[in-house]
Amino acid sequence: MRRFDFRLERILSLRRHTEDQAEQKLARVSGEYAQLQGELGRLTQEREATFRLGDPASRADINYRIAQSAYINYLETRSRDVESQRAEKAGELDAAQSEYREAMKQRKVLDNLKSRRSDEYYREQRRAEGRELDDIGGQMSIRRHEQEGGDA
Repeated sequence: MRRFDFRLERILSLRRHTEDQAEQKLARVSGEYAQLQGELGRLTQEREATFRLGDPASRADINYRIAQSAYINYLETRSRDVESQRAEKAGELDAAQSEYREAMKQRKVLDNLKSRRSDEYYREQRRAEGRELDDIGGQMSIRRHEQEGGDA
């Protein structure tokens, strides 16, 4: 039996490659988003720890209070910046997810077509073999019948 040859294999290969690229982009953007999420969490913890930091005697020190306030302002500013970056990255993440889903859908369409065509091809090949075997069996039966008739 001959092997099935899918004429659109090159296009399918291209779609697989496109899907792989979209998946890699999605992984990269997801990692960057998770990194920003982690940084926001760390900044929040650092800010809360800074409020509680220091012994009671140093809290009365004005220089300590000024430094603490400046550091908390820095952390809040940094948090706003990271939150802004995270919001941008969330948009990129949504776009990357949509791109990946579309690439996967396009690839699956051709995969399904290839599967259906392959099934049809092999089913037809089995039918053809069956018809050929039936013909051979019929010819052998005719020959036996002719030989039996010729002997009588």
